[in-house]
Amino acid sequence: MTLSPELRPDRCNVVFERLYPYKIFLASVDPSYPDSWNISLVQQFIHQLMNENLSVAVNPGPRRRPFIFPAKGTTHEKVWEEIHEFAREQGILSRAEGS
Repeated sequence: MTLSPELRPDRCNVVFERLYPYKIFLASVDPSYPDSWNISLVQQFIHQLMNENLSVAVNPGPRRRPFIFPAKGTTHEKVWEEIHEFAREQGILSRAEGS
């Protein structure tokens, strides 16, 4: 997968990271630019990831609801479940919090 230089975080205000071993990318949005995930180039990349059977979770910043773009054949609920499992594995979320 080749990324456009315009998708660098300092240019598009979104950081993409893969949540291994899950087939999920997290798109963390700079809170100073909460709608930057919705620009054409970022949307195209999200759809490219989905076409490669990867789900995308967009975190648009504090006090804003995240957006889930599930890959074909999966559900919003399954993506959330795997994000919570990843967070528990990384020690970011306790078992009680992730329930």
